[in-house]
Amino acid sequence: MANFTLHPGETVIESYHQTEWVLLKPLVIILIGIYLPWYFLLNYGMAQFYMRLLLFWTLILLAYGAAKYAAWQMTIFTLTSQRLILQQRRSLFDKQVSECLLRAIVHASAHTKGFFATMFGFGDVEIQLTNVHAPVILSRVRKPAHIKEQILEAKNESAVTPVHT
Repeated sequence: MANFTLHPGETVIESYHQTEWVLLKPLVIILIGIYLPWYFLLNYGMAQFYMRLLLFWTLILLAYGAAKYAAWQMTIFTLTSQRLILQQRRSLFDKQVSECLLRAIVHASAHTKGFFATMFGFGDVEIQLTNVHAPVILSRVRKPAHIKEQILEAKNESAVTPVHT
């Protein structure tokens, strides 16, 4: 799903996705949103009167789940030998693509906060760039400490290797 052009001499080192646990909240919303109306209307014998509405509501929730899954699948952080490219989707109609040169990275840190993040090994990687006040954040990625190390290692290697223009 990566749709960017590599520069001459540039190679892809690694691509990262957000953790699957990002999908837990939409999954809970879908399950509760489908279960509660069906349960109460079936339990009180009113399902036949509202069958079309129930089916329509179920389809809306399933479409919501498919959209959330597609947005998660299309959110990719790509580390190359020269750049870090962030392709983030918040919804099907909200896409943000940004990139930063590895030589512009000043500092990188990994943050794991909370019970579930610690338990399941995901967190954020925060990258500080030269002349930019707000950090670049790779949110809710698996093994943030490992990703941070890979980014810093690629930065050090790019400082040694001359960039072809």
